[in-house]
Amino acid sequence: MKLASLSFSTLIVVSSFAMPCGAALLAAPIARPIAGPSSHQQADAQEDKKGKDKAGQESDKKREKAEKAERDAAARTAAKTLHKGLKAKESNARIAALTEASSVDHPTVIAEMAKGLKDDDVGVRRTTIQLFGRMEDEAALEQLLKFAKSEKRALKDDVDTSVAVFRAVGRHEDPDTLGWLLRGALDGDVSAIRRARIYAAAYQRTPESLDAIFAAMNKCNSRRLNSRMQDLRTALVWVTGQDQGGDPANWSAWWRTNAKTFEIPQMAPKMSGKMKSDWNNFWGVRREYDRRKKRGDRG
Repeated sequence: MKLASLSFSTLIVVSSFAMPCGAALLAAPIARPIAGPSSHQQADAQEDKKGKDKAGQESDKKREKAEKAERDAAARTAAKTLHKGLKAKESNARIAALTEASSVDHPTVIAEMAKGLKDDDVGVRRTTIQLFGRMEDEAALEQLLKFAKSEKRALKDDVDTSVAVFRAVGRHEDPDTLGWLLRGALDGDVSAIRRARIYAAAYQRTPESLDAIFAAMNKCNSRRLNSRMQDLRTALVWVTGQDQGGDPANWSAWWRTNAKTFEIPQMAPKMSGKMKSDWNNFWGVRREYDRRKKRGDRG
């Protein structure tokens, strides 16, 4: 009995010492992993995102459609106004109407402006050409090329209008026009037209325009080429930022060495002297003077 009693007492003592430990274990919080979104929740979130994206796209389309409708309406109004303006008896009035319409750069307006290319007054025709050169819509370039093709014979006898056409086409910087601009450009007898075609191609300042200029030089016989180098040199300096002088052989040698690795400088070069004046005069860049006050002007 004592043994049983002792054993029982011992168990009680042991249990009394074990209880706090067990209680501590029961009281300690159990860390559980944070549950992420279920597959259903993820699917719902994806559907919700798709819905928002679709709604955003539809909203953008509606806005673009509304903006296009607004532009089209403005173009129709401008074209209608121009239609009346081109009926004016005075050429200055017709020029004013064309100039005002050109602020709406739209195919509908350009189609109406093209009537100015057939005007009896040369001033109206040249103004239309100039305005088309400054408009960005490709329809303006299309009208210029169409006019140049249809009036090819007449333009041969009208140097100033021919120059205006080449200048206007050049302003569009379209690589597809390089072949047309330079085809036979160095063979022509009229220096103003040669310059216009060379400068118009160089205006693009691209690897393609540089290739086209050197290709034209290679097709020209050396004697004739030497007499064309003043304008070619200006054009090449504008494109490359380099100056190899007036000897075509030096330019050709430089190009053979650098053709594969040369990169067109991002910034156009600052030319000086006759090259600068020739280039600026052709493109209508006004000279700017840094005028210092004279002593008598100072207060």
